[in-house]
Amino acid sequence: MKRIITIVLALFMLTTCTCGAFAEAAAEPVYSTTGFTWQELTRVSGLIDVDDTDIELSSPTTNTLRIYIKIQGTSTMTKIGYTQLEVQYYSGGSWYRLVSYDPKTSTNTDTCVFSKTQYGISSGRLVRLYCRAYAQNSNGQTQTVIFTGDSITCR
Repeated sequence: MKRIITIVLALFMLTTCTCGAFAEAAAEPVYSTTGFTWQELTRVSGLIDVDDTDIELSSPTTNTLRIYIKIQGTSTMTKIGYTQLEVQYYSGGSWYRLVSYDPKTSTNTDTCVFSKTQYGISSGRLVRLYCRAYAQNSNGQTQTVIFTGDSITCR
């Protein structure tokens, strides 16, 4: 009986110690991400290549964000770009606009790229990218997709 109690106690201690180590590792801030989710807003599809689109956000130094967006078309588009691009911050259970950028359109190409280093972001703030992208082909069909980047913590 003592042996069983000893084994159970040892397993319990091993489990709680292991879980604590994982909990600490999971609590570490994330300073860079290329992950995102996307949502189709139109019935037209197949113009934006979601797999080759890049949404990158990082915080290389204190109070600084590095933003890189590449919207990839499946072929040459009459127009490709975004109508809304924001850095959003998290507070009280909701996401709010922190910084917004002017719309951008590239014509007669298969990509639209935006790159910027944004200064003055509060250290420790949880942020993400929000991008409303579109592509229009030569037939006048337009696909609109919202890309929401995974969140990171600003250094």
